[in-house]
Amino acid sequence: QIQMVFRQDKETPVCAVRVQGVSGDAESEILTAAAKLQKEPYSRQSINQFMNTTLIPAARKHGYWRLELQGTTALQDASSCSSGATVLLRFNSGSVYSWGSAVWEGNQKQTTAKLEELSGMQRGEIANIAKIESGLSGVASFYMTNGFLDFFMTPRPEQDDQRREVNYRIQLKEGEQYKMGEFACALPPGRGCDSIKSLWKIRGGEIMNGAYFDQFQAGPF
Repeated sequence: QIQMVFRQDKETPVCAVRVQGVSGDAESEILTAAAKLQKEPYSRQSINQFMNTTLIPAARKHGYWRLELQGTTALQDASSCSSGATVLLRFNSGSVYSWGSAVWEGNQKQTTAKLEELSGMQRGEIANIAKIESGLSGVASFYMTNGFLDFFMTPRPEQDDQRREVNYRIQLKEGEQYKMGEFACALPPGRGCDSIKSLWKIRGGEIMNGAYFDQFQAGPF
């Protein structure tokens, strides 16, 4: 089998991707993610962009928070890729990072213990970016469903390279807790306002569930 570096004189589609420098589940995750490159025109610029938007998050699912792309090579391999290029991605995976802790700032309506419970992360477990983001989404959902309709959260990851830990500093803007007021319907008389109002389950004075309006819209109306 003969392989040689492919000189790009025109747009050349990527027909296969190989990786070096990662192994195990991280390698499988990156190869699966990199399949999106196939049939796309090869360029180092597009691969660098793909690295930032797709491959780094894929690696961080397995705790590799310092993944670096050390080089790319487009190879012509007639045995498997006669009409395009096999792209070789060379990585330095770095160490696996674990979860350290979260610093919650601005929480006055909920305790830090409650936020930790909602986040679902335990110190020492692999710092899986997907689990971290899912936990933060759960925090936001908890606030929204409990009437904090103006809730806003700014999470910022901080890598501790000495301890090989990922910590998060999370700024919260809780806002006020809203309650249901009056249900107003702007339809002309006889066009179903009474029927719509009877289906609305949140009564005046009850805490407003921020997700309920979308659920209601997805119903029969």
